[in-house]
Amino acid sequence: MARPREFNVDQALDAALDVFWAKGYEATSLCDLLDAMDLSKSSLYDTFGSKHELYLKAIDRYVGERTEGHERAFLSAPSGRQAIEGAFRQIIDDATGKAPYQGCFAMNCAMERAQSDDEAAERVKQAFKRYQRNYEIVIRRAQAAGEIPASKDARALARFLTSSAHGLHVTAKANPDCEVLEDIVSTILEALD
Repeated sequence: MARPREFNVDQALDAALDVFWAKGYEATSLCDLLDAMDLSKSSLYDTFGSKHELYLKAIDRYVGERTEGHERAFLSAPSGRQAIEGAFRQIIDDATGKAPYQGCFAMNCAMERAQSDDEAAERVKQAFKRYQRNYEIVIRRAQAAGEIPASKDARALARFLTSSAHGLHVTAKANPDCEVLEDIVSTILEALD
């Protein structure tokens, strides 16, 4: 008869996610994971499988749990235009805050692993589709309210905003200068006019 788990699986997975987010997949050692998760090697393997399987579960956790709170706020903003502006301003606030800025975990995964890891690439691709769909929803809402011209192609604009958000995350990691980031966001938002 198997012994019951003596740890919280969700907390352990969150700890692994934090390590992968801070260090990336390649730089994260098994010891890093065991220390952060406070697990034995056998508990990690029995529960999560390999380091790679744990990484994939961390991506799923990020997209499924951590993204949902942002998504709810984004989709429930008072207006579509406010949702878009708020999302970009949030990136600036996060990047210029007190904590070291780690960027978007899904974007980090794309940059590090998408070329060499088909399973991670597929998860990231699905996350990016979700982000794009959400932008398209709020763009159409803003168009219906007259905040964005109806003549704009909502899908193309959603793709542009998704790509721009990813680029802003990367820029903010390399140069979290508020003035630089504000200039970029101002230019991005002009595309809504």
